[in-house]
Amino acid sequence: MYIWTALYLENELKDLKKSILEISDKLNIRCPVKILPMHVSLKMSFDIKDSKADECIMEICDYFSKQAPFSIEPDHYEIFPGILWLKIKDNEKLMEIHSNLDKIIKKHFRVPPSELDKKFKFHTTLFTDTDEKLAAGLKELEKIKLPEKLLARNYIVGTSENGRPDTFSVFRRSHLGPEISIKEEWKEFEGDRPGVAPIK
Repeated sequence: MYIWTALYLENELKDLKKSILEISDKLNIRCPVKILPMHVSLKMSFDIKDSKADECIMEICDYFSKQAPFSIEPDHYEIFPGILWLKIKDNEKLMEIHSNLDKIIKKHFRVPPSELDKKFKFHTTLFTDTDEKLAAGLKELEKIKLPEKLLARNYIVGTSENGRPDTFSVFRRSHLGPEISIKEEWKEFEGDRPGVAPIK
């Protein structure tokens, strides 16, 4: 089982998402945000034994329950072979969360940070396609004004059987900080992404 975790920004980036989907349809570019909510990845996905997956997810959720909402700042778009993402500026809180998640997962589940985790870039992936299509998508994106700051209030944990980016789904979604009741939590997100319910 592969596990991935991120800040959930579907509401905070809803206008950008609308534009991204329009660009994707216009230019026929593959678009991960058609499958997953807008988010900022907090570490690389990692493989863990199926028998340990639920325990690992609960450790991650327990860590997030001790965190408070905080601000992040979009930086700029970056293109790499086959991928275009929005980079998020490093800040002390993001780096602290990334470091602590690495430590928790290594200590409790003996899964060391990957090489990419050691030089991690906080980001949200927007398009995955040919370099030619990504370049065309970038031209469209550069016409859109990015928000200066975003308030990160929620997190998500995703899972995948094989770790391919297009196979992840949201398994858990909740607030940063102490847990509210399951009933209140579901009411908060009701209609936001049908079919994704909190862990009971």
